[in-house]
Amino acid sequence: MTLNPADDAFAGTLAAELPDNSLRRAEPRYLEEPRGRWQGSSGWVALPRSADEAARILRACNAARVGVVPFGGGTGLVGGQVAPDTPAPLIVSLERMSAIRAVYPQENVLVAEAGAVLASVQEAAREAGATVFAYGAFLTAVINFFIIAFVVFMLVKTVNRVKSAAEKPDEVAPEVKTGPSELDILIEIRDSLKR
Repeated sequence: MTLNPADDAFAGTLAAELPDNSLRRAEPRYLEEPRGRWQGSSGWVALPRSADEAARILRACNAARVGVVPFGGGTGLVGGQVAPDTPAPLIVSLERMSAIRAVYPQENVLVAEAGAVLASVQEAAREAGATVFAYGAFLTAVINFFIIAFVVFMLVKTVNRVKSAAEKPDEVAPEVKTGPSELDILIEIRDSLKR
């Protein structure tokens, strides 16, 4: 299937079907992966406010055979928001669809729109009294614990080494025996055997 680009003519047609300020030129943040590894190619971004608007946008893209790249909260790091090897697609940003529709703390269920970011979801869950497992904070605490434990271990090990070295009595040099050397004794034995 051959795709057509989301060009100015398509944007004009689509803008006529949408409320004001629902379509705009693509800013760099929509075209770049956050780490700078990939660069997308699109001239237009659609910003629906509801599922109905999103459906109208997708119907228009399907009819015109224009590719679509979804854009959620903008926090992904997999390059999914860029399409470098296709005709310029339409980016459908779901960032305006960020409402928390319902929270059911007894069931640990939260219904959120596609553009809701994790911080907003966790805040809404906390406010409703639901259990929130903030795994990022948990992992940070675990990593910090291991770093501090390693530093304390190395410190205790060093203190113990210094302490044991200070407690050891100075080593005394071995006594030097005076008297005949081994060679002298061997010569004496040889001489006595000759007699």
